[in-house]
Amino acid sequence: MAKESDPEVKRNALEGLTSIVHSNWLIVKDNLRDLEEFAYGETSVRKDLIDEVELGPFKHKVDRGLPMRKSAFQLLETLFDRGAADYCDMSRLVEAVTTLGLIDAAEEVSVLNLHILAKLTQRASVVVMSRID
Repeated sequence: MAKESDPEVKRNALEGLTSIVHSNWLIVKDNLRDLEEFAYGETSVRKDLIDEVELGPFKHKVDRGLPMRKSAFQLLETLFDRGAADYCDMSRLVEAVTTLGLIDAAEEVSVLNLHILAKLTQRASVVVMSRID
């Protein structure tokens, strides 16, 4: 599903993986690096998924990639929460949260990343402190 072009299919795949990791992450332990790569690949804003809709004299932007980005960050958070943190690259997670998640224009993605950052400061404070600036 990582090679699929439809953002809705990718979102569903990310949410399914989040459910699997939440219930028993040991099932996917051997494929953990692939899961992380898939999630990290979907955390950035894609300009091709932003449509501009004209509403009379106004223009409104519709971000079709928003649910996919949110699901990707939720998968990363679940991996961190469920014990896979020992196998995850903490510095890469902190970098994704600080450089992509916190600057996201969508409020729900920013709030989710603030929540993840709060968890990271409790369990990996040295890594967070190294990226504080």
